[in-house]
Amino acid sequence: MGNWQVDGAESGWLLGHMRHFAARPGGIYQLDFPAAPPPTDLAVSIENMLNASDTFVIGIRYSGSVAARVFISTYDYVHYITDTHAAAGSWASKHDYTLLGSRQAVIDSAGQTYWQDTANNIVWVKVSLNHPTLGEVVQFKSNPLGIDGLPVGPLDEHYLYNPIHLRIWQCAVAPPAACD
Repeated sequence: MGNWQVDGAESGWLLGHMRHFAARPGGIYQLDFPAAPPPTDLAVSIENMLNASDTFVIGIRYSGSVAARVFISTYDYVHYITDTHAAAGSWASKHDYTLLGSRQAVIDSAGQTYWQDTANNIVWVKVSLNHPTLGEVVQFKSNPLGIDGLPVGPLDEHYLYNPIHLRIWQCAVAPPAACD
């Protein structure tokens, strides 16, 4: 297992909140935030997952005092970060992950699964484009728009990197049953 330490953001620096690392397919990693309390809402962008075999497991520090929900989405930040989008259920461009009973079950799964280790404040996630029963079902946007509002070209980074967004969140949508 590889370990990365994410230090606090640098105030005053334009991109001070951004941190990056590379993950190998099949790897197991842990992401920690040692200088801050465990978060209750976390969003991570992931790029270059192009094949069904491009999977990895990551344990992300997360508060054990709240029930975590996990999903991936191919929608932009302004959409996937909203609780309305998060609580909307699975569909072609957004998939809710399946809660399993242990870290080992997540590691052994086909993907799109998670387990919340509340005792150690870690959510273990198997990041994958594959749904355990439906196969490869995450759809990337086929015709995204650029900053100018025009369709992007085939060499645009949106096509080259195929960004997906992983979010671990605490459901705050009313009624609570909307999150189940």
